[in-house]
Amino acid sequence: MAKHLALHVGHGKTGSSYLQAWLAGNAERLAAGGIIYPLEAPSGQRERQAQLGLFSMGNGFVLQELEKAADPVEALAELAQMVPEGGSLLFSDERLMKRLVGRLGAFAEQTAAAGFAQLAILLFVRDPLDQARSLYLEMVKAHGYGGSLNDWLEINNLHEHVLAFLQEQAALAACGPIPCRLTAANYSRCSRDLLPVLRHWLPLPLASATWPLPPRQRVNRSLSARELALMRMLNRQLGARGGGIGRALVRLRPRAGTAQPEATPAALAAFSERLGQPVAAINQLLPAEAQLLPPSHAR
Repeated sequence: MAKHLALHVGHGKTGSSYLQAWLAGNAERLAAGGIIYPLEAPSGQRERQAQLGLFSMGNGFVLQELEKAADPVEALAELAQMVPEGGSLLFSDERLMKRLVGRLGAFAEQTAAAGFAQLAILLFVRDPLDQARSLYLEMVKAHGYGGSLNDWLEINNLHEHVLAFLQEQAALAACGPIPCRLTAANYSRCSRDLLPVLRHWLPLPLASATWPLPPRQRVNRSLSARELALMRMLNRQLGARGGGIGRALVRLRPRAGTAQPEATPAALAAFSERLGQPVAAINQLLPAEAQLLPPSHAR
């Protein structure tokens, strides 16, 4: 039986932290079923945040360290020895989509050389306006952004990375060194069913539905309206140094509501026009149930 390399590649603001908290908390149960979710890199760096139900970028740091090794194929093959026949080596990191753009084919070649028979990819997408609003709140909360939602809609370009990644994956699936299977789901329509999507993709037994949930049900809360106003003001003074304050706010007030920032009609129209062609191209590469709602059709 063959071994698979499984990648959950994000993208941002699609519940990745919640899924990673669940994976980290159930790593031993996953291993018992043949799915290895490594929590420690060769250097000794360990994933601890997700096990506590706190914000995390997942275990992609392990894969990144392997890729920087003197011989990446040998390093990946060594980790593959932990995987039983018929099992999977699993990495989850919402930054993987961007990191793999432009080199997905080369990565697939390394994967095949390391002894894996298939590359399985899970990608959560999100309707453009829905995603842009959520990412805007994240940028204000943790990255020092002080602009308005109007300003953010002018520069948000994640759709470009999604399109490039999907185009590379489609080419790889058609003619690659190993089968490259893509599973895509739209967070805007399955935000309450993320774990079922993950369990079906891996796949996991029905009994996994009873495995423990993360200690916190809101692992990476967005800012409330009052927090948003405060952080924009601080960010204009502090820049990126204000990120720690935003993270602290959401940890101290885990049950606070989420801001619903609104853009002007002119900004929304410009955003819709700019994304019209890329969204149409993305939808040609997604299954019907995962296709994006164009901004012009958003409520």
